[in-house]
Amino acid sequence: MKNNLDTTKSSIKKIDVNRLKEALNYIQYKTEYKTQTAIAGKIDFSRNNLSSAARGEDKYLTEGLADKIVTAFPEISKDWLLTGNGSMLKTPPLTLVQQKSILKKLKKLFISLRSRITNDQKQDFKQYEALLSQGETIVTHELIEEIVITFPDINKEWLTANKGAMFLSDNDLINGKDINHTISKIKSKNGTEEVSPVPELKYMMVEYVDLSVSAGMLGGDFSASLLESLPDTHKRLVPREYKDGNYLVVRINGDSMDDGTKRSISDNDEVLIRLYTDTLDTLPMHNKLFVITTRSGYIIKQITKIDQKKQQITCHSFNPLYPDQFVDFENILQIFTVEKIVNSKIRF
Repeated sequence: MKNNLDTTKSSIKKIDVNRLKEALNYIQYKTEYKTQTAIAGKIDFSRNNLSSAARGEDKYLTEGLADKIVTAFPEISKDWLLTGNGSMLKTPPLTLVQQKSILKKLKKLFISLRSRITNDQKQDFKQYEALLSQGETIVTHELIEEIVITFPDINKEWLTANKGAMFLSDNDLINGKDINHTISKIKSKNGTEEVSPVPELKYMMVEYVDLSVSAGMLGGDFSASLLESLPDTHKRLVPREYKDGNYLVVRINGDSMDDGTKRSISDNDEVLIRLYTDTLDTLPMHNKLFVITTRSGYIIKQITKIDQKKQQITCHSFNPLYPDQFVDFENILQIFTVEKIVNSKIRF
């Protein structure tokens, strides 16, 4: 049997003549091949047979012709030519600038994703985390699609276009920021809570109490509904002093970070913390303290060493009575940087 791509009659799939015309029109207007003769030469196809195909002669509208077109012009989708599915043009490859930007966001995303994965996703998470940690990871549309299919809570639009929240389940939050993220309870050495959450809004709305006319207990449940119910004279809107991020105010219980000096963070101090979303390689160890979410609880510490070989961090307390702690990378769920003491009692 004669095997001629120009005249094959046995192709199962056929090109729709209207889609062929659209493809030829695109090639003529968007490339250097401005005539059918030039296009036929480029795709190694008979000029007369290409004209016949464009007129709708079925025997020339073959899958073989589609193969020739997409080989010469790879931005055109073969599936679209044959079936009409999708768009005529494939999504262009990501530029180096786009890859660098998306890779940085993927690394941030996987830090936050660690605390959200299910047991069934742990193995996939480790594989992708290892891939992203490589120095020359090539980011493709296919890789992005694989990741969002594997972890369906990831917001693809946030990743590729910076739209919405990082996770789809967070899209109803203010400006896509997980402002209502809370820290649970942690036990210190003596079994008491070491970190307790105090909610914070985008602009920190706090209750104001005039002590000269007040009696009884101060404060309450610190909820947004309570703050909204207070008259204007009993609340204050505190502008944020720091760059955008996910913030929380936490109350410190315990004395592990109190050595009696000015740098101390003491029992019942309240501190403003910010979720750290970059890699451990850029952790600001020398000028920040950290609240660390681990699989066994929460601690506030100074990080003095990151040991890539042992895959662990060294956590140091200001109080010399507390020995250094070692936390394995795999046990770290979140890291917060301590930005400021927002409330500290006078101590005698």
